[in-house]
Amino acid sequence: MIPPTYNSEILKRDVCWGKFRLGDLFRVEYTKKKIDANKLTFEGNHPYVTRKTGENGIRGYIDYDVQFLNKANTISFGMDTAVMYYQGKPYFTGDKIKVLFPKVDFDKYIALFIITSMRKAFQLFGWGMSYEDSVINNIEIQLPIDENKLPYFA
Repeated sequence: MIPPTYNSEILKRDVCWGKFRLGDLFRVEYTKKKIDANKLTFEGNHPYVTRKTGENGIRGYIDYDVQFLNKANTISFGMDTAVMYYQGKPYFTGDKIKVLFPKVDFDKYIALFIITSMRKAFQLFGWGMSYEDSVINNIEIQLPIDENKLPYFA
């Protein structure tokens, strides 16, 4: 996918920012099934996403019952590491992963922008915290807004 192009006039105008609770932007859920990596063979077709840093959190590729695939176009969130990645394809996960389902217009580029803001908000927390739904839902991030004070990514 080619990134959107931006008119230089748009880039020159002032941008207003607003605060948004993650719970207003996403529905936070546990992964469909926690699959134990110690019982897997990594020779499959679907990403297996963990809490690891780098490689989009993907430890390898597996074949497993497709009913347990998490949806594409979501954010995987490591509950004790606050490691988060945009997942553009359906994926399986390991333990302690939450899935953030967007409630707003969402694509890869918007996700990457939001994740950058999320990482800034979560940097105040220490490693090993348990990010329960109530914590995740109440984290505030800053995003550009339009005249109606809604997130704006033109």
